[in-house]
Amino acid sequence: MPEDATAPSPPARGQPETAAFVFPEPPPVVGRVATLLRAFGPGAIIASVSIASGETIFAARGGAIFGYRLLWLVLLAGVLKGLMIYSAAHYAVVAGQNPLVRWCEIPGPRAWPAWFILLTCFLLGPFALAGLSKMLSSFLFWTFAGAGQADAHPQAVARLGVAVLLAFAGVAIVSHYRFLEIAEKMLVGLLMVFVLIALFAASPDWLAALRHLLLPLPPRYDAWVKELYPAIAAKRPILEVATYFGVVGGTLPDYVAYLAFLREKGWGRLAAAPPVNGGPGRHAAVEPADAARARAWLRLPRLDVIASFACVTVFTLSFMILGAAILNPERAVPDGFALLEKQSVFLTRLHPALLYVYQLGIFAAFGGTLYAAYEVQVRSVHESLCAIAPRRRWRLGRVRLWFYLWAIAATAPIILTGLDPVRIYTPWSLLAGTLALGLWCLAMAWTDRRFLPPPLALVPAVWIGTLIAGIVMTALGIVSITGYFASL
Repeated sequence: MPEDATAPSPPARGQPETAAFVFPEPPPVVGRVATLLRAFGPGAIIASVSIASGETIFAARGGAIFGYRLLWLVLLAGVLKGLMIYSAAHYAVVAGQNPLVRWCEIPGPRAWPAWFILLTCFLLGPFALAGLSKMLSSFLFWTFAGAGQADAHPQAVARLGVAVLLAFAGVAIVSHYRFLEIAEKMLVGLLMVFVLIALFAASPDWLAALRHLLLPLPPRYDAWVKELYPAIAAKRPILEVATYFGVVGGTLPDYVAYLAFLREKGWGRLAAAPPVNGGPGRHAAVEPADAARARAWLRLPRLDVIASFACVTVFTLSFMILGAAILNPERAVPDGFALLEKQSVFLTRLHPALLYVYQLGIFAAFGGTLYAAYEVQVRSVHESLCAIAPRRRWRLGRVRLWFYLWAIAATAPIILTGLDPVRIYTPWSLLAGTLALGLWCLAMAWTDRRFLPPPLALVPAVWIGTLIAGIVMTALGIVSITGYFASL
């Protein structure tokens, strides 16, 4: 979609809907590998957004604190969030519109889901940007000033964090979707190679890893955590775990933006401009040929989501296993401002010179995450505004400018506080990465059954999985947020 374009407008309530679904011809399938590479685009952005905080910090931290005991949680998060985003991508491709448009018809205050997303981005989005900027600035401080210097000079880290925030805002505002997609594909591939080399070189306890991957066990703190890290042990384990769950695979704006990126790809009925009709209806006619074309189009988002969450899950499992195999025996937990120093041992155990490879990889990971984080939040805001006021022309370029100004003004003061990055990032993770995504799944289960005719609806297994994902993530979000505020 061009930079000055707007999202397609939904119909006014009560407007008649087209009686039939008509799908354009899908692209020819050249081969499995070629199809996967062509499809893997929006999902690469989602994968890269979560790589930095989700994998390199929180996954390694979880392994250091809990050993192998939380591997099952990583697999569960990957499956549930994969179902969540695929259910929405499925609807967008076959209906030709963002499901957020239909969520605005959920009973309650007018367009409350869109307002919820909009306010989440404006009020909590700066905490995500602040946490990421401060993580990267503390890493740069360690890289150029030495170990322990970030904890010793928190104000210098904060000032550097503001500079990082401004620098990546400048890069993001002059780029566009195609560049973003290519850059993130390269980043994901490069980091996958490095992390797998480090994983197999560490020779972890594979049997223990497999056992804990398949056997869910409740988290608990060992005695040494209470002794050496009392601030961590003071938190209920469910809060620590919910934070990991929230960052694995991305948060709310990432997935709203994913649907906007699908429009850029022009898959299925999203290729229509203007939209082929005002919106689908459950009793609309679907010709067999159109149903077959719809299934062919759905192969692309399905491959994209599978590739994305396979990368996310492998990355997260690898860093958690490395944390369990290397950091846990050494009682070394990424904490405070030293969130990325201890993980360097993952590569330096092979050769000291690989420290520079680690530093380059981490900078690329965080740079890619922060770069993409701006754009996914802007796209999320834009999609929300288009759903709230569909008759108004919301230009993406103008929304981007105003949101960037707000993000910088709201984020810089948060960075300049004395709070460490984990404390800054936690509220965002609990709300936007757990509770909001649970509500997303419940909304998608409702939307699919209400607005899509049976030939185009989710198959029963995926629909049931989406409903279960909604119940699990909503419950986890409520419990963790309640516990978070009780601990303040």
